[in-house]
Amino acid sequence: MRESSPPGGRAIKYRNSESFCFTKDELNIGYDTEFTKTAQQTFDSGSGNCLSLTSLFVAAARHVGFNAYFESVSVRPTWDYQRKTMIRYKHVVATGRVAAATHYVVDFLPEFSLDDRSKHKISDRVALGLYFNNIGGENLVLGNTETAIDNLQQALFVDLESSDAWNNMGAAYRRIGKKELAEFSYRKAILLDRYNYSALTNLARFYEKENQLEKAEKFISRVERYQASNPYFLAAAGKLLLDMGRFDASLNMLARSIQLKEDEPAFYLTSAELYTAMGKENLAEEFRSEAQFRHTARPEAPVRQMNPRFWTYRMRAE
Repeated sequence: MRESSPPGGRAIKYRNSESFCFTKDELNIGYDTEFTKTAQQTFDSGSGNCLSLTSLFVAAARHVGFNAYFESVSVRPTWDYQRKTMIRYKHVVATGRVAAATHYVVDFLPEFSLDDRSKHKISDRVALGLYFNNIGGENLVLGNTETAIDNLQQALFVDLESSDAWNNMGAAYRRIGKKELAEFSYRKAILLDRYNYSALTNLARFYEKENQLEKAEKFISRVERYQASNPYFLAAAGKLLLDMGRFDASLNMLARSIQLKEDEPAFYLTSAELYTAMGKENLAEEFRSEAQFRHTARPEAPVRQMNPRFWTYRMRAE
C-alpha cells in the first residue's frame, strides 16, 4: 500500500470509511465472484465481486462527501470455461480526487499490477450498464435466457454503445433461435469494438452452424490474426476450428494452449475430441487419461482474503 496524506484531513476521512466497510474489525465485507450485486445488496450480504464492491465504495464515499467515481481498467483478457460458456472479464476500480493535483485509487483485485492500468473514467450510467450486463451474462450462464434478455435490454437502454452487452445479447438470441437478431447483435458488437474477439468468435461459429462457410472463414481469419497469448482463447479457437473440420489448424491452436497452461484438463479433453475426429483413438485415450490426471492433481483454490489496494498519484500539469 502506498499512500500520501493531502492537507485538510480528507485522507483520514477516506481511511475511516474504508476501514469501516472492509476490515475484519468492522463490517468485514469481502470479495466473492459468484454474482454481481447492487451496493445495497453487497452491504446487506457482506460480500460482492469487483463491480459490486466498487459500487459500494463509491456510494459510501459520496455519502460522506468524498470525491469518488468509477474507472475501467485495461488488463490482459482472462477467459474461462463456465458451463461451456466463454466469459471475457473486465475490471473496474474506484478513484477520485483528494487534493488539487492528487488522485487516489481503490482496487479490489490487488493482484493486478499498477503497470497494467490504462485509465478510463466511466460515468455512473456506463457503470449501471455494466451491472445489468453482468447479471445478464450470469443468467445466461445459468440457462435463464429470457431473464438474461431482459437484463441485457436494460444494459443497452442505459448504454447503447456497450460492445460486450451486444455480444451477450447475440448469444441470448442465438439460444432461443432468433437468428437474424443474433447476427445483428454480434455484428453490432464488432462494429463498436473491432477487438472484441469474443464477438468475432461467436459470429464465426454462428456462420459455421448456418453453413455460411465463406463468411465464417472471413471472421476466423480475423481471429487467427489476433496474436493471442491467452490459452483459453486459443483453446476456444481450436474448438471452433475442430467443428469446422480444420483439424491441422485446430491441433496447432490446442497444442499452443496446452503449452501455455499445461494444467488445464479441458484442453486435453478437447484434444481428445480432435484425435477421435481424426480417427486416432489411441492418442484420444491418452489425452483423456491426461485430462483425468490433471483434474485429480489440481489443488483446491484457496479462499481469497479481502485485501483492497489503495494508492495515490499526482496528476501531471497539462
